[in-house]
Amino acid sequence: MVGVRGLVDYALNILFVSTRNSSRSIMAEALLNKLGRKAFQAFSAGRKPHGNVNAFTLEILKQTGYDTSNLRSKSWDDFATIQAPRLDAVIVIDGDGNKERYPIWFSDPVIVRWNFADVDSIQGTDQERQYAYRRLFGEMEQQILKLTGLDISKARGADLENRLKRIAP
Repeated sequence: MVGVRGLVDYALNILFVSTRNSSRSIMAEALLNKLGRKAFQAFSAGRKPHGNVNAFTLEILKQTGYDTSNLRSKSWDDFATIQAPRLDAVIVIDGDGNKERYPIWFSDPVIVRWNFADVDSIQGTDQERQYAYRRLFGEMEQQILKLTGLDISKARGADLENRLKRIAP
């Protein structure tokens, strides 16, 4: 849909949050923006952003045909301003979110948790680490496909929250 001044009007805006915003949330953002086919606009951010996107994450995204030119590590505070995009949902994709105090997001999005393994902390050879990132990519791709398969274009509030929780990994 095209809205006022030719801007694309997405059905749902989703922010993926992880601690460092260097791998998991970046992958989720890239996956949903491609697979969501304009029904979604995905963003990512971190509580304590690393500042750089993990090299293994960039590699797997490039190898699978994803554009990585606009991906960057950013703070969730970037989305807690009046000028920030309207958020319908925040999906926390690591277990650390249980202890955190979230910023005030002006659009009052629903917050749900989808836990995925922290591949950044895996020790081992480059080959072992690449395997871990590929596996994470596959798991996240399946999860995002579940999300894009839902009829949630008009879902908001508790209805949206319940639907997102029902498909949680």
